[in-house]
Amino acid sequence: MDERFKIRWPVLFLGILAMFLASLSLTGLWSGKRDVSHVEAAEEQLLDQPFIRVIGTGKVTAVPDEAVFTIGVRTRASSADQAVKENARKMQAVIEALKKQGIAPADIQTQGYEIQQEFDYPKEGNPRPNGYAAVNRLKVVVRQADRVGAVIDAATRAGANEAGGVLFRMSGEKEKVVAQQALEKALSQAGAKAQLLAERAGGKLGKVLAVDEEPGQKPPVVYREMAKYEMAQQPASDAATPVPAGELEYETQIRVVYQLR
Repeated sequence: MDERFKIRWPVLFLGILAMFLASLSLTGLWSGKRDVSHVEAAEEQLLDQPFIRVIGTGKVTAVPDEAVFTIGVRTRASSADQAVKENARKMQAVIEALKKQGIAPADIQTQGYEIQQEFDYPKEGNPRPNGYAAVNRLKVVVRQADRVGAVIDAATRAGANEAGGVLFRMSGEKEKVVAQQALEKALSQAGAKAQLLAERAGGKLGKVLAVDEEPGQKPPVVYREMAKYEMAQQPASDAATPVPAGELEYETQIRVVYQLR
């Protein structure tokens, strides 16, 4: 082959690589810069200027207004078919009882369904079959947390014989209000800290240059799991099962950069 037309592969490869990197640089896809927060970006621009960076924390305590719990029906019979039919009858009655308590259909969701063969375990010999069990569990949302005890009682009277833990939480609307209150407290604390630091440094606090908010923290209050079957065996009473909601603490943090004059 003529030497003029021989392909010099190393040279060609390096040329293509250079063009590729140049195109990335032009489009901003290969810039070598990491993502930074607003606070960090402001600090980079103020490296030759005095500034103050503070962290403010805001905490708000509130009573939860919603509750989530699980309720179940367990039935036993000599055959799987009988256990399933009896379970379906009782669970339908439980669902109707929940609706009468004002629980919307959208707030009633199947949590799990099981059919199990049961066994006796004698001290001697092999396990012996002893019928079948069908278990159907629901997750229920109560939009009024102070009514969760009455709702559980109604489901129990209708045939429910299992209950799980109760989780209290804030509704979306209430959470927005509480989050706003926590943010205001965080901003106030940050401003007070910055003002104190500026005075101690012999300067004056300038304008806010950047603010970053950290995600809010709202740990749920969990009511301990109730003993299975226990509720169905309790005598009827006019008083609802007590399920105190307690309180939730919502916390948020902000980072603020102030100009120091």
